[in-house]
Amino acid sequence: MCTSLVIHLRAPLPDVVAMQTRQPNLEGAGEIPLRRLVKEALRMRPSRFVVGDVRQEEGLDLTQSA
Repeated sequence: MCTSLVIHLRAPLPDVVAMQTRQPNLEGAGEIPLRRLVKEALRMRPSRFVVGDVRQEEGLDLTQSA
Protein backbone atom coordinates (compact mmCIF):
# COMPACT_ATOMS: atom_id res chain seq x y z
CA MET A 1 0.00 0.00 0.00
CA CYS A 2 1.50 3.35 -1.07
CA THR A 3 -0.17 6.72 -0.50
CA SER A 4 1.29 10.01 -1.60
CA LEU A 5 0.60 13.49 -2.88
CA VAL A 6 2.35 12.55 -6.12
CA ILE A 7 3.01 8.97 -7.14
CA HIS A 8 6.79 8.88 -7.04
CA LEU A 9 7.26 5.56 -5.26
CA ARG A 10 7.09 2.62 -7.65
CA ALA A 11 7.23 -0.87 -6.19
CA PRO A 12 7.65 -3.56 -8.87
CA LEU A 13 5.39 -6.02 -7.07
CA PRO A 14 2.09 -7.50 -8.26
CA ASP A 15 0.09 -6.79 -5.07
CA VAL A 16 0.86 -3.09 -4.50
CA VAL A 17 -1.99 -0.57 -4.37
CA ALA A 18 -1.07 3.05 -5.11
CA MET A 19 -3.33 5.85 -3.91
CA GLN A 20 -2.87 9.52 -4.82
CA THR A 21 -4.41 12.72 -3.49
CA ARG A 22 -6.47 14.99 -5.72
CA GLN A 23 -7.03 18.75 -5.60
CA PRO A 24 -10.58 20.13 -5.78
CA ASN A 25 -11.95 21.07 -9.19
CA LEU A 26 -13.03 24.59 -10.17
CA GLU A 27 -16.35 24.17 -8.34
CA GLY A 28 -14.51 23.15 -5.15
CA ALA A 29 -15.65 19.51 -5.25
CA GLY A 30 -13.79 16.25 -5.71
CA GLU A 31 -10.88 16.81 -3.32
CA ILE A 32 -9.22 13.70 -1.91
CA PRO A 33 -6.92 14.68 0.99
CA LEU A 34 -4.06 12.52 2.22
CA ARG A 35 -5.80 11.96 5.56
CA ARG A 36 -8.73 10.28 3.79
CA LEU A 37 -6.35 8.05 1.84
CA VAL A 38 -4.51 7.05 5.02
CA LYS A 39 -7.78 6.11 6.75
CA GLU A 40 -8.98 4.12 3.73
CA ALA A 41 -5.63 2.36 3.45
CA LEU A 42 -5.65 1.40 7.14
CA ARG A 43 -9.12 -0.11 6.70
CA MET A 44 -7.65 -2.46 4.09
CA ARG A 45 -5.32 -3.84 6.82
CA PRO A 46 -2.15 -4.01 4.69
CA SER A 47 0.92 -5.91 5.81
CA ARG A 48 3.06 -2.92 4.77
CA PHE A 49 2.07 0.71 4.39
CA VAL A 50 4.24 3.41 2.78
CA VAL A 51 3.32 7.08 3.00
CA GLY A 52 5.34 9.46 0.83
CA ASP A 53 4.86 12.58 3.00
CA VAL A 54 3.37 13.11 6.44
CA ARG A 55 2.78 16.80 7.05
CA GLN A 56 -0.54 17.40 8.77
CA GLU A 57 -3.32 15.58 10.61
CA GLU A 58 -2.68 12.27 8.82
CA GLY A 59 0.28 11.81 11.18
CA LEU A 60 -2.17 11.47 14.08
CA ASP A 61 -4.03 8.68 12.29
CA LEU A 62 -0.77 6.85 11.61
CA THR A 63 0.44 7.04 15.21
CA GLN A 64 -2.92 5.97 16.62
CA SER A 65 -3.03 2.92 14.36
CA ALA A 66 0.32 1.56 15.57
